[in-house]
Amino acid sequence: GIQRQPLGGEPIPQVNVLTLQHEINVTDGTFLLRLEHYVSASDGGAPVHLELATFFPGHNITYEELTLSANQLKSSEQRMQWKEAGRDAAGHPKNGDQGTTISLNPLDIRTFRIKKK
Repeated sequence: GIQRQPLGGEPIPQVNVLTLQHEINVTDGTFLLRLEHYVSASDGGAPVHLELATFFPGHNITYEELTLSANQLKSSEQRMQWKEAGRDAAGHPKNGDQGTTISLNPLDIRTFRIKKK
């Protein structure tokens, strides 16, 4: 099964699940998951770390991050190069992703393609 609220049905503080659906025209257990951190840092928002596998209890998963529109991999996105504190060399915000645990910084919206194994 799929859970719209991970962690035993408890809401995730400061995070909304914007999209959780089967990927269109794909039948191999692939889903789109879009998460939103809705509190700004100036309003007390802090990075939130969450385990993506908690949306798919009992399944091992793999994931790829997509652009907001979910039409290309985030890693292949071409962006203008700006030197800004808190961003990596490609201009993406630095995050603390490790394994299937991801980080959402204040006001981030991130989109993932999740595959259940």
